[in-house]
Amino acid sequence: MRSLASWLLAVGSMFVVTGCPLFVKDDYTLRQNAGKPSPVPDAGHDAATSMDARSDASSRDARVDAPSEPDAARDAAPEAGDGDATDARADAPSSSCHDGKKDGDETDSDCGGTTCTACAPGRGCRFGGDCTSGVCGSNGICQTSTCVDGVKNGSEVGVDCGGPCPRCNAGQPCTSLLDCSANVCEEDLCRVAACGNGVRDGAETDVDCGGPLCGRCAAGLQCAASSDCRDGPCFGGKCRSPSCSDRVANGTETDVDCGGNCSPCAASLACTWDGDCASSSCVAGRCVAPSCSDSRRNGSESDVDCGGPDCPACADGETCSVDGDCRGAHCSNGTCRSAGCDDGAKSGTETDVDCGGSCPPCASDEHCAVAADCASAVCSGHACAAPSCSDGAENGTETDVDCGGACASCAVARTCRVNADCSSRVCTGSCVAPSCTDHVRNGTETDVDCGGSNCPRCARTERCASPSDCESGSCSQATCR
Repeated sequence: MRSLASWLLAVGSMFVVTGCPLFVKDDYTLRQNAGKPSPVPDAGHDAATSMDARSDASSRDARVDAPSEPDAARDAAPEAGDGDATDARADAPSSSCHDGKKDGDETDSDCGGTTCTACAPGRGCRFGGDCTSGVCGSNGICQTSTCVDGVKNGSEVGVDCGGPCPRCNAGQPCTSLLDCSANVCEEDLCRVAACGNGVRDGAETDVDCGGPLCGRCAAGLQCAASSDCRDGPCFGGKCRSPSCSDRVANGTETDVDCGGNCSPCAASLACTWDGDCASSSCVAGRCVAPSCSDSRRNGSESDVDCGGPDCPACADGETCSVDGDCRGAHCSNGTCRSAGCDDGAKSGTETDVDCGGSCPPCASDEHCAVAADCASAVCSGHACAAPSCSDGAENGTETDVDCGGACASCAVARTCRVNADCSSRVCTGSCVAPSCTDHVRNGTETDVDCGGSNCPRCARTERCASPSDCESGSCSQATCR
């Protein structure tokens, strides 16, 4: 009766301390030892039963730390205050852990209790010690190991940390640096890394630099990623000096490989001032595309907001590259100037330098657009041709189209300057038809105003072609006799 009272007192104490038996590791030791003396390890004989809180705590801790150990291991580990575990099994209700039944003190078929192995998640339990995860839910079901269950289970190296769980903080257990938040595992405990201890430790990629905790490494030092490097990229495990072709924004660059000491940046890329931009326009930290109203000379402009293929033509005095950059269509020595026929440049409506268009006609072989651009009045293949007596134009010394001057004499009514320009040898500003009173030998006359088919016969000594040309009716040796 006295032993039963002691057992009831111990159970009552557990309720007061824990509030619920589901959160106690197990009560198997209490039940097995109620009214039974515990053996003294060194004496080998029974001692008075001890049910103090310290003995009970030792029993619970032993099972929490190894929730998934097999039968043999659990049976072989004596619990404080319980005596030999073999005696405990001997006093347990007769059952088999392999009979496919829930019997004895098993909490589910062939698992749990004092004799069988711990139960897998999803099976029945009374205490955490009945479960491989060490966690028995309030519904009496073993829970799956998690990283937030407050128990060291699964492949964790500390309570809810290490292994597959988040890394452990300093002072918690570890098996490798990967278990520790600071990447430092020494003597199986996580330590705090130091970035100034002259040693490469923690997550450092080189001595006291690199990694998530220390400063960035200088060129030539080891790295794992470009974020480990102070100036340039990480290439081949080494920090490199910055360059304008390393595909990283570094050095004096304002964006990747542009700005600063590198070539100017394109539109939309980062900048700190106009000089960082190809458009020479940095607005709110970004390069903007050139326009014809941004008060800057940029893009294809030849001067500020003028010239080039996209903007309006420039005024006189502004910079130009070609005539098309200028309002007056005349670019002289890189500056827009008013066009003139004596400015030594092809400008205005000229087809060649100072000729053609509104200027005097061009000489042979100079450029032309129409016949009027040429002194010869002949523009062939956009070049002025030399005058000829068969080019269908009045040019050269001709007095009319292809006649007069150095060419053949002109017919009646054609323009002339002298009698020789006319086939009639009579020029009055235009060639006139021959007559028998014009004092010129012309038409069919054999001499001046005589002979031929239309005029009177010639006197003696005048020229003739036949006797009918002579008053005497005698023509000998082309002379009237």
